[in-house]
Amino acid sequence: MLLIVIKIIISALLLGGCLLILSGILGIVRFPDFYCRAHAATKGPTVGIMMIMLGSIIFFYATSGNFSSRNVLASVFIMITAPVSAHLLLKNAYHSGIEMWEAVMDDWKYDNEQSAHFTVPFVDADESNPDKSLDRR
Repeated sequence: MLLIVIKIIISALLLGGCLLILSGILGIVRFPDFYCRAHAATKGPTVGIMMIMLGSIIFFYATSGNFSSRNVLASVFIMITAPVSAHLLLKNAYHSGIEMWEAVMDDWKYDNEQSAHFTVPFVDADESNPDKSLDRR
C-alpha cells in the first residue's frame, strides 16, 4: 500500500513538473516581448525542474534506499543560477534599450503617476535638534 502511495506522489511530481515546463514553453511562444518571454522561460521551468528532481530523489530513495546527493546539488545549482541569469539578461536588455510591450509601459506610467501624488515627508537629520534627528540615543 505504501509503495502505491509513493508511486502516485512520484507520478504527480513528474507530471506537475512537466506541465510547468510546458507552460514555460508556451509562454516563450505566446508572450509579446523579450521581458515577458524571459519571465516565462525562468519561473515555470525552474519550479518544474525542482518538482522533477524531487520526484527523482523520492524514487531513488524508495527503490534503492540511497539518498541521491547529486540530485540535491543539481537542484540547488538550478535554483541559484536560473533567477540570477534571468535578472542579468533582463537588466542588460533594459539598459540596451529593448522596448517593452505597450500595455506594460501603460501600467508603468500609471504606477509612476500614482506614486507622484504620494510624498514622503522630509526628515532633517540635524543633531542640534534631537526631535528631528534620525539617531534616537
